[in-house]
Amino acid sequence: MPALVACLGFVLCGAAGAADSHRHEFSDVVTETYDGTWTATFEPGLGATGTAKLVLKDFAGTWSDVGAANRLKGTACGGKPMPVTIQMSQKEQFGFTVFGVSVAPQCPNLTVSLNRTGENTLEGTVESSLTEGEKKIRLVRVAQASRKR
Repeated sequence: MPALVACLGFVLCGAAGAADSHRHEFSDVVTETYDGTWTATFEPGLGATGTAKLVLKDFAGTWSDVGAANRLKGTACGGKPMPVTIQMSQKEQFGFTVFGVSVAPQCPNLTVSLNRTGENTLEGTVESSLTEGEKKIRLVRVAQASRKR
């Protein structure tokens, strides 16, 4: 009888451990690792300044061109938040679409494909609906300020 109990315990504990080690790569936990604020830098031709702010939460967010006011002033897209939806959320890869045309017809839709290159860094490519070819892009997570109570 003790051998049966030991065997049963091993099987149950082993099964529980196996379930934990096989967390699904598309789980909410993976997506939460990308939630937050990011600064994007990219090659010229995709935005007024080559810099944007990306804010993500729960598979969605906003993208806004940021930078010198004189470069944003008078542009159809500059500084205006454009909706973002997540297309792929994996441990090492991340992708999203920026829907610029929802702000103005002159604003491009962007398709961004990224690889995780560090704890707070993503690098990859971006394609614009208004230009041909892929351009390089780099995102760095903005550090959250600690709150005082």
